[in-house]
Amino acid sequence: MKKRILYTLFLFISFSHLQAHPHMAIYYSCDFHFEESELKGAWINFAFDRFFSVDITNTYDLDGNGVFSPEETEEIYNHAFINLEHYGFFISIRDRGGRTSPETVSDFYAYTDDEEILNYRFYINLKENREREFYLSVYDPTFFCATYMADETPVSVTADPPVQSSYAIEENTDYPVYYDPLAPASDTSTYDEWRPGLNTYFPEEIHFVY
Repeated sequence: MKKRILYTLFLFISFSHLQAHPHMAIYYSCDFHFEESELKGAWINFAFDRFFSVDITNTYDLDGNGVFSPEETEEIYNHAFINLEHYGFFISIRDRGGRTSPETVSDFYAYTDDEEILNYRFYINLKENREREFYLSVYDPTFFCATYMADETPVSVTADPPVQSSYAIEENTDYPVYYDPLAPASDTSTYDEWRPGLNTYFPEEIHFVY
């Protein structure tokens, strides 16, 4: 069981030198959450590729019923999710003040869909964000994972009462991300400027205005 856990994505221990190409895929969606016309946060959903889905399900769905119990969910959270806090949970928010990432998330749960694909769903707090126009992107700074927007409903808004908002999905060509393709997976360094040896990545962003 230890070998299987060490193999999974979010421990990042057994991979000493990763090349630039990704080793697995995440398909994500974002649901912006308003209360009384005030932006409170966003629900983020990660859907994984089939290989990782099978590995996590076989490891943590101990009773084999296809549903993660609270105890099984806690094990997934502790051993196959929370290490993402060292990588900003793969979330970057850019506004006039620069880029930030959430330090914590809440309401995590895991589930498998009708096609037995593993999904993680969690909530990020945006109450402190006072900018009414910002950009949200999802990418892995180590480039172990390739991230793609979900094909169906990649962005949604939940608001009661309804709020006026708009979004566009844009490739960021003015604010690139730089990374070292030969750095060990445990390296969480970020780079604001290009230097020899670094590769350049232009994140796909959700440009959100409300």
